[in-house]
Amino acid sequence: MQRFLIRCAAIAAISLATSMLLAADLTVAVISDVNSSYGSTDYGARVQSAVRRIIEIRPDVVLCAGDMVAGQRTRPHLSESEVEGMWRSFHQHVTRPLQQAGIPLAVVAGNHDGSASKSYALEREIFVRQWKAHRPKVDFLDAAHFPLHYAFSVGEVLFIGLDATIPGQLAPAQRTWLERLLGKHGKRYAHRVVISHLPLWPISVERERQILRDRALERLLTENQVAAFISGHHHAFYAGTNNSVLHLGTGSLAGGTRRIVGTNRKSDHSFTVVRFSGNDLSVEALAAPDFSKKIGLESLPPRLHGENGDLIRLDLSNTTSDGPGKKGNLQ
Repeated sequence: MQRFLIRCAAIAAISLATSMLLAADLTVAVISDVNSSYGSTDYGARVQSAVRRIIEIRPDVVLCAGDMVAGQRTRPHLSESEVEGMWRSFHQHVTRPLQQAGIPLAVVAGNHDGSASKSYALEREIFVRQWKAHRPKVDFLDAAHFPLHYAFSVGEVLFIGLDATIPGQLAPAQRTWLERLLGKHGKRYAHRVVISHLPLWPISVERERQILRDRALERLLTENQVAAFISGHHHAFYAGTNNSVLHLGTGSLAGGTRRIVGTNRKSDHSFTVVRFSGNDLSVEALAAPDFSKKIGLESLPPRLHGENGDLIRLDLSNTTSDGPGKKGNLQ
């Protein structure tokens, strides 16, 4: 009888632990394109207001989809001391306040801070150096190429950062790495999220060709039931799905905003909050100046056209991170 009671207690404890794990919610804040004019060390009131608001929300992790500093000046190229000065200012205004609040910041390279173009090799070298010195306190699954491409987890979500700063296809070696990583670790997590500077779909006007044209990558995301592909660069917020994958374009915090394809209105300066709960995820973009006002999904085009199909606006789609057939919680 005593053994029976011990076994029942053990089963109950395991069941309780499992239910707690499945019920655990996760909140993610996403920022992008925080830089100002070439060489600028200015992170003004809007960026500082966004950081304060993020700290109030207290997400489990902050993701940045690139362009944290304003490099890539051509004539003349920025000096090493100028680039390092921009990074000092970024860490002062963004990295350090989040760190002091106990919120990790995980980033990917953008074209203005870590471009893979040989013309900006110095800026890319400094990007790597800076983030090795400011490595976030998360559980890394693969950090061999950190901070260029890597993987980590927070709770039941697997996050994968890509090195995608040049339009075209993802480098074959990196795509192979992604496929192997998803195959090895993907099914262990309730949700899988990929972060890239460049999007897979054209989101904003005059940047239609500045995307990853990569059918193999799209198929890989679908086959591995990736919940979300998060990107920056287009300076406009949009949330839409294709083949059960949410494609989330992040608005700009500091740089100029742009018109979403098919509209005449510029997107607001904003950051995005993604919440995971069970099998569902919700998305909301919070607009400047105080980041308390939500950008209604109904204000966005119902679909965006691409070479390989359409993105269907999130509130009009019928999907969750587990694949098609269920509707997620939408905000």
